[in-house]
Amino acid sequence: MRHGFSARFTTTTTTTTTTTTTASTTNISPNSGYVQYSYSYLSTANSITISLAFRQDPSYWAFDDISITLSTGGPNLVQNPGFETGSLTGYYAFCNPSSSSASGTVYAGYAHTGTYCYYDGSVGNPDYI
Repeated sequence: MRHGFSARFTTTTTTTTTTTTTASTTNISPNSGYVQYSYSYLSTANSITISLAFRQDPSYWAFDDISITLSTGGPNLVQNPGFETGSLTGYYAFCNPSSSSASGTVYAGYAHTGTYCYYDGSVGNPDYI
């Protein structure tokens, strides 16, 4: 089972507040190719942290080609959006707080474009980048 995911997040500059916003994709039917998902978010802070949680019982996600842009347009703000360095190091923080099996990794295969994707089959509990 492979699924693709992309999100568009928009930002504006105002007073910083703490907000948790969820874009959820649950109960997705098995798919032999990539499916694009899009989510819009308007930030009320100068800086934001985006966390992505992955759990895929009993199979795997292939996640590739992340795109985050300003509401005014412009270039993709994500460095290494296609995981083409072959590693999360230097670009993403990985967290597996429950020590879930089949946790995510950068994988040479199932990429939407290029060679690499983030491949995750976390079982029982999510892991995060």
